[in-house]
Amino acid sequence: MSHRNVVRIYFMSDASMLEKAYFIYYCLVNDLVSFTGFAPKFVQAYVDGMLALIQAALSAPQDSQVVDIQAQKTDVVNTDMELCRKLITKLNFFLADACKENIYLINEFGREEYPEARNSQKGLIVYMQRVVAACNKHAAELIAAGFSQAQIDELKDAADALLAANNDQEFYKGERRTLTQQRIEKMNAAWEVVLEVCKAGKIIFDDNPAKYKQYVLYKSGSGSGADVFSGDIAPGATVEILSEDITPSTML
Repeated sequence: MSHRNVVRIYFMSDASMLEKAYFIYYCLVNDLVSFTGFAPKFVQAYVDGMLALIQAALSAPQDSQVVDIQAQKTDVVNTDMELCRKLITKLNFFLADACKENIYLINEFGREEYPEARNSQKGLIVYMQRVVAACNKHAAELIAAGFSQAQIDELKDAADALLAANNDQEFYKGERRTLTQQRIEKMNAAWEVVLEVCKAGKIIFDDNPAKYKQYVLYKSGSGSGADVFSGDIAPGATVEILSEDITPSTML
């Protein structure tokens, strides 16, 4: 199965899109009689459905919110890593007495790997699991040296907390992509209705320039209000040539 990224079908910021969508909604509310006379689909249920889609798009988590949540989860990981480092420092103080300078026993605790692992999120997770296993295996020696069972348990709790925080952070990275896709889908769904309303509105008010202009989504740089431009562009001039019927899949 092929997967494709969901892209926006509107050509403005999300905030501008929502502002425009609400404006068109209120235009439709005020002009509903004219719309109903034009096509029977434009009834109150249609209006209510349009509002529901706009509100769903508005309530979807914005990317800035998602980034803030991810930053909070990163802070939790960093806090847990700092606690693990402090506990390892305490352990190392007692380790020499506990191991009686037995180099093989000391290496079982991975002391040589610690300098590299201490600042690596993944590395410290693996290292903490190794240390916990060694502490459980040699608990008697550690306790005899003054490192208590409560401190051994604290090491395990810290290792488990770091692992859980890392898993939560990694899951949310994937969740962020999903949330972004869902937000764009909701925004597009609202915009599709806006496109339909504007398309009908320009037909209904074809002979009413003021009303017609309300249903124009992309205006030309000339300020005429038309969403279609034809003719030559003067040197240095800028003209908006997009219309609401153009989507990323439109062939130009």
